[in-house]
Amino acid sequence: MSGTRRDFLRRVAQAGGYRATYLTMQAMGLLGTAAAAEPLALEPGTPHGTKVVILGAGMAGLSAAYELCKAGYDCVVLEARDRVGGRNWTLRPGTRLDMTDGSRQICDFDEGLYWNAGPARLPSHHHAILGYCRELGIALEVEVNTNRGALLHNPAANGGQPIELRQAINDARGNFRAARQGDQPRRARGGIVRARQGADARLPAALWGPVAGSALPRLDALWLQNFARPSR
Repeated sequence: MSGTRRDFLRRVAQAGGYRATYLTMQAMGLLGTAAAAEPLALEPGTPHGTKVVILGAGMAGLSAAYELCKAGYDCVVLEARDRVGGRNWTLRPGTRLDMTDGSRQICDFDEGLYWNAGPARLPSHHHAILGYCRELGIALEVEVNTNRGALLHNPAANGGQPIELRQAINDARGNFRAARQGDQPRRARGGIVRARQGADARLPAALWGPVAGSALPRLDALWLQNFARPSR
């Protein structure tokens, strides 16, 4: 097969998405290897009384302070916010967010619920952070990125009845393909997809052909976004 390396990666992306492309680039040596998570060999700091000031209480600042304190250094961490963690932030009932325009948002989840506002996950190759979790006894949970059996519910769509995610995706794809062929597609669940009239009855040809594999997930996302939109 002729073509450039970029063409090959584009085809991998169309067939398998981001993860397949990422792993392929790793195998081809196009991505830097992950840093080894090895114990730090720090010179003890107690004998010479070294003091260290660390700016920022994000993961980098906290990790540096933790390792330096274990080695005997006297550390002070300065943080501008009223919390630690940086972009790592778990929202729980009562969590407050003060906006720059003076407004304020309060998390009103039910007791016991929480949401990781960022980052949402720990990749398996982040060995250093996972090592800290083991060392500090932090419980971890398996994250399920998608579940085709999950129910989508919008009181203003599908007669108020929930449908499974796999049905919503397949309905969306069927209707888009019907529109591409110029047929009158049946109404999708909730009536989101409708046939266009006149000369614009077909979807743009650019969405199909060699890029159809990558276009369909985006079309699915647009359909699901509309289906899951709260009723007004």
